[in-house]
Amino acid sequence: SGAQLVQQFIEVNEIKYVFGCPGTTETTFLAALADSKAQYVLGLTEPVVVGMAAGYALATGNTAMISLHTYPGLASGMFNIRNAQLAGIPLFIVNGTEDSRFLIHNPVLGGPNTDLARTATKYQYEVRSLDELAVALQRCWVQAGLQPTQPVFLSVPMNFMEGETTEPA
Repeated sequence: SGAQLVQQFIEVNEIKYVFGCPGTTETTFLAALADSKAQYVLGLTEPVVVGMAAGYALATGNTAMISLHTYPGLASGMFNIRNAQLAGIPLFIVNGTEDSRFLIHNPVLGGPNTDLARTATKYQYEVRSLDELAVALQRCWVQAGLQPTQPVFLSVPMNFMEGETTEPA
Protein backbone atom coordinates (compact mmCIF):
# COMPACT_ATOMS: atom_id res chain seq x y z
CA SER A 1 0.00 0.00 0.00
CA GLY A 2 1.02 3.63 -0.23
CA ALA A 3 1.23 3.72 3.57
CA GLN A 4 3.66 0.79 3.55
CA LEU A 5 5.81 2.54 0.93
CA VAL A 6 6.02 5.61 3.18
CA GLN A 7 6.89 3.47 6.20
CA GLN A 8 9.63 1.65 4.26
CA PHE A 9 10.96 4.96 2.96
CA ILE A 10 11.19 6.36 6.50
CA GLU A 11 12.91 3.23 7.78
CA VAL A 12 15.41 2.92 4.91
CA ASN A 13 16.39 6.60 5.18
CA GLU A 14 16.46 6.52 8.99
CA ILE A 15 14.15 9.52 9.29
CA LYS A 16 13.64 10.26 12.99
CA TYR A 17 11.19 13.16 12.78
CA VAL A 18 8.48 14.44 10.48
CA PHE A 19 7.48 18.05 11.17
CA GLY A 20 3.92 18.97 10.34
CA CYS A 21 0.73 20.93 10.69
CA PRO A 22 -1.91 18.44 9.56
CA GLY A 23 -5.30 18.87 7.99
CA THR A 24 -7.88 16.54 6.55
CA THR A 25 -5.77 15.56 3.54
CA GLU A 26 -3.00 14.31 5.82
CA THR A 27 -5.10 11.85 7.83
CA THR A 28 -3.99 8.89 5.72
CA PHE A 29 -0.35 10.09 5.82
CA LEU A 30 -0.54 10.44 9.62
CA ALA A 31 -1.93 6.91 9.87
CA ALA A 32 1.08 5.67 7.90
CA LEU A 33 3.44 7.61 10.19
CA ALA A 34 1.82 6.10 13.28
CA ASP A 35 3.15 2.70 12.24
CA SER A 36 6.61 4.01 11.33
CA LYS A 37 9.69 4.68 13.40
CA ALA A 38 9.47 8.45 12.89
CA GLN A 39 8.14 10.79 15.54
CA TYR A 40 5.63 13.41 14.38
CA VAL A 41 6.52 16.91 15.59
CA LEU A 42 3.37 19.04 15.58
CA GLY A 43 3.45 22.76 14.85
CA LEU A 44 0.52 25.13 15.19
CA THR A 45 1.03 26.84 11.84
CA GLU A 46 2.92 26.08 8.65
CA PRO A 47 5.53 28.85 9.04
CA VAL A 48 6.37 27.47 12.50
CA VAL A 49 6.65 23.93 11.13
CA VAL A 50 9.03 24.99 8.36
CA GLY A 51 11.07 26.98 10.87
CA MET A 52 11.34 24.02 13.27
CA ALA A 53 12.37 21.70 10.44
CA ALA A 54 14.93 24.21 9.15
CA GLY A 55 16.40 24.53 12.64
CA TYR A 56 16.63 20.75 12.93
CA ALA A 57 18.35 20.50 9.53
CA LEU A 58 20.84 23.21 10.47
CA ALA A 59 21.58 21.68 13.88
CA THR A 60 22.02 18.10 12.66
CA GLY A 61 23.19 18.49 9.06
CA ASN A 62 20.37 16.14 8.00
CA THR A 63 17.55 16.73 5.55
CA ALA A 64 14.34 17.46 7.45
CA MET A 65 11.00 15.98 6.34
CA ILE A 66 7.91 18.18 6.51
CA SER A 67 4.21 17.47 5.99
CA LEU A 68 2.08 20.45 4.94
CA HIS A 69 -1.66 20.67 4.32
CA THR A 70 -2.85 21.23 0.74
CA TYR A 71 -2.43 24.39 -1.30
CA PRO A 72 -3.34 26.86 1.50
CA GLY A 73 -0.91 25.17 3.91
CA LEU A 74 1.87 25.32 1.35
CA ALA A 75 1.09 28.98 0.68
CA SER A 76 1.23 29.71 4.41
CA GLY A 77 4.68 28.17 4.75
CA MET A 78 6.16 29.68 1.58
CA PHE A 79 8.03 32.57 3.20
CA ASN A 80 10.04 30.23 5.41
CA ILE A 81 10.50 27.77 2.54
CA ARG A 82 11.96 30.63 0.50
CA ASN A 83 14.24 31.52 3.42
CA ALA A 84 15.40 27.89 3.53
CA GLN A 85 16.06 27.99 -0.20
CA LEU A 86 18.18 31.12 0.10
CA ALA A 87 20.07 29.65 3.06
CA GLY A 88 20.65 26.29 1.34
CA ILE A 89 18.76 24.24 3.92
CA PRO A 90 17.77 20.73 2.80
CA LEU A 91 14.06 20.22 3.40
CA PHE A 92 11.80 17.52 1.96
CA ILE A 93 8.25 18.88 1.90
CA VAL A 94 5.42 16.40 1.40
CA ASN A 95 2.15 18.14 0.64
CA GLY A 96 -1.03 16.19 1.14
CA THR A 97 -3.50 17.13 -1.52
CA GLU A 98 -7.11 16.28 -2.24
CA ASP A 99 -8.20 12.81 -3.26
CA SER A 100 -7.07 12.36 -6.88
CA ARG A 101 -10.59 11.38 -7.93
CA PHE A 102 -11.89 14.82 -6.91
CA LEU A 103 -9.18 17.04 -8.41
CA ILE A 104 -11.16 17.39 -11.65
CA HIS A 105 -13.79 19.32 -9.64
CA ASN A 106 -11.33 22.01 -8.46
CA PRO A 107 -11.85 21.43 -4.71
CA VAL A 108 -11.65 24.41 -2.38
CA LEU A 109 -8.35 23.29 -0.84
CA GLY A 110 -6.86 22.31 -4.19
CA GLY A 111 -4.53 24.41 -6.28
CA PRO A 112 -1.49 24.34 -8.51
CA ASN A 113 0.78 22.99 -5.77
CA THR A 114 3.88 22.36 -7.85
CA ASP A 115 3.57 25.76 -9.55
CA LEU A 116 3.56 27.51 -6.19
CA ALA A 117 6.35 25.32 -4.80
CA ARG A 118 8.51 26.03 -7.88
CA THR A 119 9.05 29.58 -6.61
CA ALA A 120 11.01 28.38 -3.54
CA THR A 121 12.23 24.83 -4.20
CA LYS A 122 14.85 23.33 -6.48
CA TYR A 123 12.71 20.29 -7.39
CA GLN A 124 8.97 19.69 -7.31
CA TYR A 125 6.72 16.84 -8.38
CA GLU A 126 3.10 15.74 -8.04
CA VAL A 127 2.56 11.99 -7.83
CA ARG A 128 0.10 10.98 -10.56
CA SER A 129 -0.30 7.31 -9.67
CA LEU A 130 0.51 5.11 -6.72
CA ASP A 131 3.03 3.23 -8.85
CA GLU A 132 5.18 6.40 -8.87
CA LEU A 133 5.16 6.99 -5.12
CA ALA A 134 8.27 4.99 -4.11
CA VAL A 135 10.42 6.53 -6.84
CA ALA A 136 9.08 10.03 -6.16
CA LEU A 137 9.83 9.79 -2.43
CA GLN A 138 13.37 8.60 -3.05
CA ARG A 139 14.06 11.10 -5.83
CA CYS A 140 12.95 14.01 -3.67
CA TRP A 141 14.99 12.80 -0.71
CA VAL A 142 18.12 12.52 -2.84
CA GLN A 143 17.51 15.89 -4.54
CA ALA A 144 17.21 17.68 -1.19
CA GLY A 145 20.66 16.47 -0.15
CA LEU A 146 22.45 17.12 -3.43
CA GLN A 147 24.57 20.26 -3.68
CA PRO A 148 23.43 22.92 -3.62
CA THR A 149 21.15 21.73 -0.82
CA GLN A 150 17.71 23.33 -0.91
CA PRO A 151 14.08 22.45 -0.23
CA VAL A 152 12.27 20.02 -2.53
CA PHE A 153 8.54 19.43 -2.83
CA LEU A 154 6.30 16.40 -3.38
CA SER A 155 2.53 16.58 -3.71
CA VAL A 156 0.71 13.32 -2.86
CA PRO A 157 -3.07 12.84 -3.20
CA MET A 158 -4.48 11.55 0.09
CA ASN A 159 -6.11 8.45 -1.40
CA PHE A 160 -2.72 7.08 -2.50
CA MET A 161 -1.86 6.12 1.10
CA GLU A 162 -4.69 3.60 1.18
CA GLY A 163 -4.32 2.38 -2.38
CA GLU A 164 -2.57 -0.83 -3.37
CA THR A 165 0.15 -1.25 -5.96
CA THR A 166 1.80 -4.30 -7.41
CA GLU A 167 4.59 -2.28 -9.04
CA PRO A 168 6.18 -0.08 -6.38
CA ALA A 169 9.36 0.40 -8.50
